[in-house]
Amino acid sequence: MNTTEESILHSLDGKDASLFSYLDYLLQDLWELGSSPAEIISLIRQHIKTNDSTRVLDLGCGKGAVSVKIAKEFNVRCIGIDALPAFVKYATAKAKEYHVDNLCEFINADIRNVINDYSGYDLVVLGAIGSVLGNMEATLNQVKNCIRENGYLIIDDAYVIDDTSPYAGTYLNYEGTISILKKQSFEIIQECRPDNTAQKTIDESMFRSIERRAEELIKLHPEKRKIFEDYIKTQQEEFDILENKVQCATWLLKRIK
Repeated sequence: MNTTEESILHSLDGKDASLFSYLDYLLQDLWELGSSPAEIISLIRQHIKTNDSTRVLDLGCGKGAVSVKIAKEFNVRCIGIDALPAFVKYATAKAKEYHVDNLCEFINADIRNVINDYSGYDLVVLGAIGSVLGNMEATLNQVKNCIRENGYLIIDDAYVIDDTSPYAGTYLNYEGTISILKKQSFEIIQECRPDNTAQKTIDESMFRSIERRAEELIKLHPEKRKIFEDYIKTQQEEFDILENKVQCATWLLKRIK
């Protein structure tokens, strides 16, 4: 198993361990990391009946945008777990800012170590956390134990469109993805695919923000120029993959047994 720091770096597309202490600075302008809170809220509104006893578990919650906005919209209790202390601190502050600190709890932990401590949730959110919990099958096998029977999972992932793609070893194709979802005893309630034009605009804005912060760090730490430039290059490559090489999708799933 990778260390917690290595897992965090991997989930945020970092490769050099020296970068870890600068992640908070590089991502300081970004609250919505990963999944779109608006899309998740729309799925909940359409398909899930909520009340004041509804419990939501946000695994790899980042800076808490999804949890805070779900709590605000539906007045439900949310627990978010993330391994980066700075993200948990930020999420807690945002919950207070949105006046949902009575509904949201953010926990600093490696989800790989604590996932078995959580069960019986009405909704679990996996917002573009990649392979932190393993491949798609291993991830679903662990996460389903957090969900009550007839509860829901929202998962944000991607699949290759062309089986000859060089990324076919990293991502499943569509048929393989759907097969695993069903194999793990989930019913597919809805599948959403982002508008590519809108997504490119968002990605471009995110990239420019990270690039600007990396340039600031290069000025502050010129001896570490290479690790910041490499991170920018990795970000460019990752955005290119997500925009042009694979199809991103969000699934709302219901646990049927």
